[in-house]
Amino acid sequence: MEKRMKRSGREIWLIIGILVLFILPVGNAIAATTYTSGDYTYRIDSSNVIITKYNGTASSVSIPSSLDGMSVTGIDSNAFKGNTAITTLTIPASVTWIGEAAFRDCTSIQILTLKKGLTSIGIGAFYNCSSLSNVVLPSSVKTVDRVAFGNCSSLSSLELNAGLETIGAGGFEFCKKLASLTIPSTVKTINGYYGYTGSYGTIYGAFQGCEGMQTLTIENGATGFGSNVFTECTALTTINLPGSLKKIPDSAFRDCTAITRVIMQE
Repeated sequence: MEKRMKRSGREIWLIIGILVLFILPVGNAIAATTYTSGDYTYRIDSSNVIITKYNGTASSVSIPSSLDGMSVTGIDSNAFKGNTAITTLTIPASVTWIGEAAFRDCTSIQILTLKKGLTSIGIGAFYNCSSLSNVVLPSSVKTVDRVAFGNCSSLSSLELNAGLETIGAGGFEFCKKLASLTIPSTVKTINGYYGYTGSYGTIYGAFQGCEGMQTLTIENGATGFGSNVFTECTALTTINLPGSLKKIPDSAFRDCTAITRVIMQE
């Protein structure tokens, strides 16, 4: 009898243990540990810091290259999303990637400095940063993902340096004040219409709706681009296309009604 009771007791505890595993939310079981240092909350990935949230109120922010003795290598998704206090932002050379929507809707950012070392700018990373006027991508950047700078309606100056390889759909869509654009020879992929996504609405071609753009130069080396990439660039008058270009897809320049000059480079 005593042995049966002991066995029954073990069985009860086993059942309780199994129930606890199933009752606990999955998120609690796998959630990464976070830490706080100054104005930053972060997680650790392979002994490097990934910033997950900014808790400060400053108007001028220089993200540190290290926290608690560890290198800051990434800015996580939504880390600064919706912050309207920041007007000047500097991202250090230690940061190699910026996650989805990391700075989305930071509508007061006017000055952005990106340092060489950054390689990837994620989906919607600076989407709707409507006060941003100038962007210089360092030569280390290889990928600008979908709508990364979409709807940056004050963006009037954009410098894309050699080294860039991919511009995602809607990467710079509706940057209405952008007056001229040069795409470097290293760019092999410029994506077109993507479709409806929910959070970002319908994503169009990489430069669709840049209605202030007057001149476009694609340097020799590029071989093609997607549909609708330059649709509704209604002020575009002069296009310089590379001899390396193999095909111009349907609707690439749809509704570009002001074009008067097309130059094919050798």
